Amino acid sequence: MLQDGEADLGLSVSNKLDRKKYVYFPENSVWSADFYFFATKETKEKYHLSSIEDARKNKLKVGIVRGNSYHESFWKVFPRDENNYNNQLSPTANALMNFRKLSKGRIDLFPIPKTIGLFTI
Repeated sequence: MLQDGEADLGLSVSNKLDRKKYVYFPENSVWSADFYFFATKETKEKYHLSSIEDARKNKLKVGIVRGNSYHESFWKVFPRDENNYNNQLSPTANALMNFRKLSKGRIDLFPIPKTIGLFTI
């Protein structure tokens, strides 16, 4: 909507080079998100994860939302090419779908900003 001029302001829009053509990003962030990995109690107790690298090493399935921005450090752990996601990643259309997949054991972890995750739950 920002790109098409249908909105004047966007909340939680990540600062990406290609977006600078149509979005003004102030020097100081108005909002920043702390990402948390949501997991089932069983996954948490079994793996005692302390980093994203632990998820890779334990071959855990990680749910992501297509089109969402994830930090470059995430992509270093789960590299992808232009056409394919890493085989440990399971993309969906939205956060609610990932929480449903998590509750059914189809993914092990779901990274999402804490505030949005708690609201969605």
